Amino acid sequence: TKLIADYKKFTKLQNKAVNYMVKEFEMKKAAHAYSRAKQDKSGIVDPLKLHGYKYNDDIFKRLTLLPDGKNHGLMMFIDWSGSMSDKLTATIHQLMNLTMFCKKVQIPFEVYAFSNNTSYRNNYNNETVKFPTPVYQNNDITIDNHMILFNFVSSRMNAAEYDQGMTNLYYMAVKQEAYRTYYRERFMSNLTGEDADDTWKYYLHDIPRGLNLSSTPLNDCIMAAMKMVPAFQKKYNIDKMNTVFLTDGSSDGNDKKAITDPEEIKRIVEKNNFYGNKNTDLLTEYLSYDKNRILVDKQTKRQTNVSDYSGRHALTNVLLKALKERTNSKVIGFYLESSKRLARYTLDEYFPQSWYAYKGTKTFDRKKVMSEWRKNKCLVVKHNTGYDELYLLAAGNMQVSDERMKTPSENAKKGEIKRLFASTLKSNKNSRVVLNKFISLVA
Repeated sequence: TKLIADYKKFTKLQNKAVNYMVKEFEMKKAAHAYSRAKQDKSGIVDPLKLHGYKYNDDIFKRLTLLPDGKNHGLMMFIDWSGSMSDKLTATIHQLMNLTMFCKKVQIPFEVYAFSNNTSYRNNYNNETVKFPTPVYQNNDITIDNHMILFNFVSSRMNAAEYDQGMTNLYYMAVKQEAYRTYYRERFMSNLTGEDADDTWKYYLHDIPRGLNLSSTPLNDCIMAAMKMVPAFQKKYNIDKMNTVFLTDGSSDGNDKKAITDPEEIKRIVEKNNFYGNKNTDLLTEYLSYDKNRILVDKQTKRQTNVSDYSGRHALTNVLLKALKERTNSKVIGFYLESSKRLARYTLDEYFPQSWYAYKGTKTFDRKKVMSEWRKNKCLVVKHNTGYDELYLLAAGNMQVSDERMKTPSENAKKGEIKRLFASTLKSNKNSRVVLNKFISLVA
């Protein structure tokens, strides 16, 4: 009961801001359409121009032709890994704002979390859940066959299902926040007696089996998206597709190759340099750094040398580019840091300085980069990445806020009230960073 009451209070607070964003979206969309409008003759004489027929042969009425509207679509994949625990609450709140927006402007959407939680393998009857077994060829890269996707909310849901899905999401945000030890200590220190007992029970209900945070099968999720996104586009006849990945780290896994050739199996068994059961047909071996890794897209026939790409996200970037080629989707990334600052290795990866950069990467003036960060609390990466745009964000700046306007001074003039109102509006709007960036991209 308390959970549902809190959820309704949260959505009521968000509605006002989301409605404002909807108006802004419609204005941006209309302005963009008008900028691409063209005029043409109608073939009908304009009586107001007849007086000039002797020196001007353009006496016809003109029509303003607006381009047809585009059908937008959104598919979002959220990192459900353990390292997201300190930022998942803010992320879920951002996500809830985004789905409320999509619902109001009738943009089809699907929201998934990607995980490989091993506790999902068994159900409540202790029956083993069977995951698909990949069929490898010799030297294929191995994938995480326990990668699973949780479809939390969708535009396919009716009103009651959507409300239930959002309530569940809100609870997951509450739960992950309560999981953190320092938060529990801080929260409980202000409560005593029955209030403390009731609140403790409310905040520490168990998370449903399998929904605990695990690791980061990001690359495997991108591979899955290569089939899911086209199916979504076809179902809703999408013209402008946006595929979004929201994560706080590099993908794990995909660091071994499958050995199925009998002669090679014999060789590595003799060397005792393998992973797996030597009595089975599949053994795996770690990929060697001195060998080329070639990604072959069997649909587009493109071959890409992964080794030509630098940094921790080499395979991820190649897979993202393959996803764009297959789907013609705009692929957007949100990368979250744990604190209010960006880590040094993150800056070196995406905004390298000349003495640190890998061959072929774009270099930057770090002073200008950090100046932009201090101003906007966000950096937009358009180079050195497989995303169309990658937004570097700090978790400390992700919390959705709904501040009330500060009280004006006793004899406040219109200018002061206007500034206070504009400042509050800007603060509340900027706190919805994911929604803001999405609107700018799709309008």
